[in-house]
Amino acid sequence: MDNKKWETQQEPHRHSDACAHEACGCEHHGHNHEACHCHDHDEDEVQDIDSYFREKNPRVAFIELKEQAEAVPSSLVGIPLPIRLCDFMEGLQEHFDREIPLRAILNGMVWMLAIDPAFRYTDDYKKFLQEAVKDPTGFALQLGMGHLKRAYTLQQEITDASTSVEPNDKVHEAVDKEWEAALLSFRGAYILHPDEPLAAVEYARLLWREGQQSIFLEEANHILEQVLEKDEENVAANTALGDLHEQMGQYLKATAYYSHALEHCNDETVKQELRESMTRIAPDAAIENGIYYLRRADYPHALEALMKAKAESNRYDTDYYLGVAYQNMSHFDAAVEAFRTSLDKGGDFEDVYNGLVYALNADGKIDEALEAATEGLKQHPDALRLLFNRAVLYAQSGDNDAAEEDLKEILSFDDLSDEFFNEVMRLREQVLGTSQDPVEGTSEE
Repeated sequence: MDNKKWETQQEPHRHSDACAHEACGCEHHGHNHEACHCHDHDEDEVQDIDSYFREKNPRVAFIELKEQAEAVPSSLVGIPLPIRLCDFMEGLQEHFDREIPLRAILNGMVWMLAIDPAFRYTDDYKKFLQEAVKDPTGFALQLGMGHLKRAYTLQQEITDASTSVEPNDKVHEAVDKEWEAALLSFRGAYILHPDEPLAAVEYARLLWREGQQSIFLEEANHILEQVLEKDEENVAANTALGDLHEQMGQYLKATAYYSHALEHCNDETVKQELRESMTRIAPDAAIENGIYYLRRADYPHALEALMKAKAESNRYDTDYYLGVAYQNMSHFDAAVEAFRTSLDKGGDFEDVYNGLVYALNADGKIDEALEAATEGLKQHPDALRLLFNRAVLYAQSGDNDAAEEDLKEILSFDDLSDEFFNEVMRLREQVLGTSQDPVEGTSEE
């Protein structure tokens, strides 16, 4: 295309508005623990997938033909044609001043479909893509695969680099750009042909990699489930859903999808990878199964699942959940041992201490329970339930002054729930001798 036949545009249109496992709080005799992954994400919470992609509009520039060029039909004259900035910048070094390759326009159209499917010229772009290439979806997928390959290559270079040499920011930036380019390309392929399984799977894979917020995960899950609605034996979709649920800490679901993929897979390499994935998460799945039974108050089955998990891994939270199961079965000696084992393995969190204190007290070992509560408060000075439990223990042992000090400390906090505040006040009345009710025992709540 002669440089006299086109001009650049900055803004040709106006957009329409359109996780390691952490133990969490629990309740005695009715646990609400769930295996979970925590993910750091620096971006503001994304409210809408389409708006997220529309924000990527600066990734393209636009040209407008003043007259028909050899490779472009007359129907596109006067229509803003998208050019990826990465292509445009490279083109400045490759004689874009004299001619813009057709492929650069096609690449730009794929990306523009991804950025804003509702753009007023979307239908024109789709029509041109269909006329220019035999398989527009395949073209977009090929574009994405190229970026994906370069991203993996760059990542491998970083991995293989000497540990004494930290890759500079430009290298990491290049990796991020390739990932983003692959995501836009696969989304373009998906928009061109939503019923193409490969386009859907690759887009979904990169979508949940792009951001760990729930909206990304939900959209990826929705897309992959749609693939399985049409073909429940699709190995790639089942594998991707396995990966997704593993990332979300839903190991039982992940195992089910991996198993389904393995059942229908004919590739020995992929089958081996699936087996390795299932083996890797087997302890996590067993723990999740144990938590399921804990929540149903089915403690024998919870114990069975958790013992299986303990045999396969050395995770500290396995012993914590075992302690919970034993405690609810009134096996307090075993509960104490399990909680202490969890602490020995590094499970230094409030609920372990509360469980240990509760079990020791229930077993009549008030002095040991007091020692455990005090040790826990050294590690977690703002653990109000633990502080309350220590106040209970002081009151039970007759040290009302110490109990009162702990209760006053709790009341110094101004964000107590009404239920907890009333509980503290009832105990304080008992400690001060204004109530005839006996001092109740410790709790995990």
